[in-house]
Amino acid sequence: MIKLSIPIIVEGKYDKILINSIFDCTVIETRGFAVFNDERKIELIKKATGNGFLAVLTDSDSAGQQIRTYIKSKIGINKIINVYIPQIAGKERRKTAPSRSGYLGVEGMNKSVILQCFAKSGILLEDNGIYYENTRYCAVKKCEISKKDLYFLGIYGGASSSRIRARILQELELDTALPVNTFIEIIEREYTLPQLKNVIKRIGENREG
Repeated sequence: MIKLSIPIIVEGKYDKILINSIFDCTVIETRGFAVFNDERKIELIKKATGNGFLAVLTDSDSAGQQIRTYIKSKIGINKIINVYIPQIAGKERRKTAPSRSGYLGVEGMNKSVILQCFAKSGILLEDNGIYYENTRYCAVKKCEISKKDLYFLGIYGGASSSRIRARILQELELDTALPVNTFIEIIEREYTLPQLKNVIKRIGENREG
């Protein structure tokens, strides 16, 4: 297992079982939307976070995004490290039918995918297939970008901006309905500015074709 010095927040008990099999750290489950009315759980999360960081790992659907937003409002944006799983259609083995969203949740991800997601978030570093904790989480960014930059790139504030952002998120296998601020966070992790411009150009050319 990989030892982490930060707590990880997940939605349910099966998510927690999976994460506990990968990481040696504090893992706290929100019990889905139950956290919205559970001040004791919020106090527990605050205590576990202390003066450090907090990793939030939820499903790649609207419910997961709502839980992220709520925790951020209670804990503070400067302490949150978001970890995003890919949006993959399917159902978990223990279930008889897919979830309402139709996508696999955290519990449906395999270990390698989870490790890659934590590496993209900056929590982990990888060396020849060996993952270990990165204590300098801010070093993950490939570029710095703002809403103003997005506007000049044509992917914010325009008639087709939301569709282009959705196409970019789709290529990254992420929730296409993520809000703009989350989109910026992901883009800063995934692309350099020239790479982003190339992606936007390619998507534009494909649309015209």
